[in-house]
Amino acid sequence: MSGYNVKAEDDLFRLVDKLRFLKNDIKKIFKKEALYVKIDDEEYKVLGRVGAYHIILDITNKQVKIGDKVVLEVNPKFVDSNIRREYR
Repeated sequence: MSGYNVKAEDDLFRLVDKLRFLKNDIKKIFKKEALYVKIDDEEYKVLGRVGAYHIILDITNKQVKIGDKVVLEVNPKFVDSNIRREYR
């Protein structure tokens, strides 16, 4: 069963399921989807993984300074309730 924010556990009893999961895992290795963060209407690539308290961006040769507006595209369901929300 798959759906919005739902993932079924791998059922490895049937050979067809084993092969499907193996194929999908191999595809994930070669297909790396990049995440981006918007700073002052310009997108910057996220390096590595997003942590609980930090994000590392590639801002090489860019004019980014403290206080610039940063926009993260996230599902509000996964953001702490103490974070201010702004919907547009």
